[in-house]
Amino acid sequence: IPETEDRIVKSLEATLGNVLKDTDLLELYASLVFLKQENREMGMEDLANRLVYHKPWFTKEQASEAIGKLKASGLMA
Repeated sequence: IPETEDRIVKSLEATLGNVLKDTDLLELYASLVFLKQENREMGMEDLANRLVYHKPWFTKEQASEAIGKLKASGLMA
């Protein structure tokens, strides 16, 4: 892969660890980022509820934990 994309992947691996190796976790994190971008004013609890509504195979606890990690990593404001 190109050098720029390789740096991005390495940065994400350092920030999110095993998320990039687990397709279910990757779906969870990507879905949360997408929903937040579509609804910038939405609070974190509402975001977790919205994710579970659209993807009921995830729990609210999983969503909340992922939101916390995304915020801590700076990938979600």
